[in-house]
Amino acid sequence: MGKKLGLVVALLCLSLVTTACGMARNGRHSESMETLMESRHQSKAATKQTVIAAVTDLVEVFVYYDNKVGNDGYLISDALDAEILPTVQTVIQTDLIDPKAKFESQETKAIKKLRAANISQTDVSNMVTNYRQIREVHKKSVEAMQGLTVDNAGQAAQNLSQIRTGLMSELNSDFSYAMMMVIYDAGYPGKEVSTEYSTILENAMRRYGDPADVAKIDAAQ
Repeated sequence: MGKKLGLVVALLCLSLVTTACGMARNGRHSESMETLMESRHQSKAATKQTVIAAVTDLVEVFVYYDNKVGNDGYLISDALDAEILPTVQTVIQTDLIDPKAKFESQETKAIKKLRAANISQTDVSNMVTNYRQIREVHKKSVEAMQGLTVDNAGQAAQNLSQIRTGLMSELNSDFSYAMMMVIYDAGYPGKEVSTEYSTILENAMRRYGDPADVAKIDAAQ
């Protein structure tokens, strides 16, 4: 009986040890899963932060130049006279020429961040293509304003109109869609993407946009 009891006790002890070992292994597995999930959560959060920061930088450059090219171009016409010309030239220099290095650096860094992000690079490439098309319109517009004189002001105004007419509205639509796809790729639910992009665009407008356009935004809210 003593031997049988000893065997039962031994089996019970073995069972307890096995259970304890199993629980310990499960505990380690649980901790490992929690660590992995937390790591993935942090990685997703970092990706969102990187993408939003990069998109914000690109949208700011876009809004700045879209506003300044439009407003400064409005000053150019065949009615431009010698008295007003120096003022217009100074405005163009201050608004469009002097900040060039700053904004080109900003957009280059933003694109590099998106290229390195863990999101669809196909969508990134599509967005960059659309972005660069818009920026090419901006650059051609700035070129059309440089070397402005009283004699060529009328032709400059005509060139500006031809560069922008019918193109910017189409590009803006494509650009916005491409931007939202990149935001979606960062992990935002579909229903939040347009809200996130609208917030970025609105903030950029408030920082670099035309006050008249900002007033319209406020009136619509």
